[in-house]
Formats: sequence, C-alpha cells, structure tokens
Amino acid sequence: MAGLFPLWKHDTRRLAEEFIERGFKAVVCCVNDPQLTESDVGSELDAEFFRSLPAGVDPCGENGEYHSFVYDGPIFRRPVAFAFGETVYRPLGAAVAIDGSATQGPAIPVPATSTPTKTKGFWFVDLKLGGPEPAGAVTR
Repeated sequence: MAGLFPLWKHDTRRLAEEFIERGFKAVVCCVNDPQLTESDVGSELDAEFFRSLPAGVDPCGENGEYHSFVYDGPIFRRPVAFAFGETVYRPLGAAVAIDGSATQGPAIPVPATSTPTKTKGFWFVDLKLGGPEPAGAVTR
C-alpha cells in the first residue's frame, strides 16, 4: 500500500468511483453542516451517496465537507464489526468538556469571516467497534 497525500490535482469523482469498484466500504461519520446535513451522517459511501452530493461538495471530502470510516475492502482480512451510536451536533462556538459541561472559547477555532458559507458546526455519529454483531455487521 502507498498513501497519496493530498489528492490535489486528481479527479476525485473518478477516485470515488474507483473506491467503489475496488470493493471498499465506508460510512460517513462526520459532516460539515453548511455542505451536508444530519441525515448524511451514517450514510454508506456508495454510488447513490456520490450521485446525491450537492454541487460544490468534493466527492472525496477533500475540502472538509465530510469524514468517513472505511470498514471493509480488498486489503482487509475481514470487515471491521461496528454499530452506530449517538448522533450529536457540535457548534463551532461552544466547546464541551469531556464530562459534557460547557467550557470557555470555541470548540474549533476558525478565522472570522463575513461570508454566508461560514461553518457553523459539525454533525458526528459515534461508532462502536466490536460487539456482539458478526464481523462486517453494521447496525443503526
């Protein structure tokens, strides 16, 4: 295996198609809310997901639109068993301590901007690895 970082100047639509063609499986675990919505969290990265992306969203999430978890593919000995946990929203302006209490300052510092596409926050879904499910099982 050889990683290619970053994917600049590569056709990311073609890379997404190749990802599917080669048999990799992944789910969306975080979305940037101006580009995608809560309903996109937990989506399977498949042909339908890539077709449904709004204009301006990079198919590989190269501009921070989303993050994914790859759980199966030709380089895996077996699929990673996992289940979806809680879906939560984290606004950029409110930091949260590990115990759940609010803290001072932004959760994720961003430069001040007056543009209408300013990031407001992120939707995350917890992924619980292992468990009683058979290898490769994905439960929602």
